[in-house]
Amino acid sequence: MMKTVKTDLDYWVYLEDNPNFTGILLTKYGHKYWFRNGEHHRTDGPAIEYHNGEKEWLQNGKLHREDGPAIEFADGDKSWHINGEYLTEEEWKIKSRKLKLDKFLL
Repeated sequence: MMKTVKTDLDYWVYLEDNPNFTGILLTKYGHKYWFRNGEHHRTDGPAIEYHNGEKEWLQNGKLHREDGPAIEFADGDKSWHINGEYLTEEEWKIKSRKLKLDKFLL
């Protein structure tokens, strides 16, 4: 079971005293952060959920999502990233298809 911590501190302040934190951090502002070894990381959903509805998918501290945009802004805008690299939606479609094919062929 993953550890869940509620804190009145901002996440980066909490990490100063807990640099290798693994778990979910809930802040007084209503934000949710998932960490593995002190880095934003989650494989089954967004690693950051802000109280305003914005969501960010990260793995190993890098913006990364193969099945959709890595950032879904509260206003509906989207941003596409794989392994921390910003891509246009068209570039993302090509790269994500290649990643799926590579995984299938392994």
